[in-house]
Amino acid sequence: MVVLSVCAVVAVVAVVAVLSVPRIENVAPAVARFEVAINNQTIIVELVSTPEQMARGLGGRDRIGINEGMLFSFAASGIYPFWMKDMRFPIDIVWIRDGRIVGVTERIDPQIGAPDVELRSYPPPEPVTQVLELAAGRVRLLHAAPGMPVAVRSLLGNR
Repeated sequence: MVVLSVCAVVAVVAVVAVLSVPRIENVAPAVARFEVAINNQTIIVELVSTPEQMARGLGGRDRIGINEGMLFSFAASGIYPFWMKDMRFPIDIVWIRDGRIVGVTERIDPQIGAPDVELRSYPPPEPVTQVLELAAGRVRLLHAAPGMPVAVRSLLGNR
């Protein structure tokens, strides 16, 4: 009877272990990580380029580290306005075209609780190819200004 009980417990544990392993379709794709260098300072960023990633952005997160960011990369230069949908903390935005800063927008209010139709839109000052979102106050620490170069480098393991 004891042997039967031990076998039953082992069988239940095995079934629970198999059921708790995530299925391939439920696993999020690996995030592409890059280094962005501005004014001899380095920030580790997540590169987003798909429509789904861009729509989500930093929305839903509680914070971002002072040396972290999110880099949006566009196939063509254009005016791409940003909004603070589902944001929980203020951010700075660095507007980039062809490897140079074309503008910065600092300390953008997350407008917590505002309905989507009331969220303010933040357009770049001119067409951009990339947009870098940072923790509020980081632009000031970088001394980032229009005309400065921005270097982007893939970290190991990215293509």
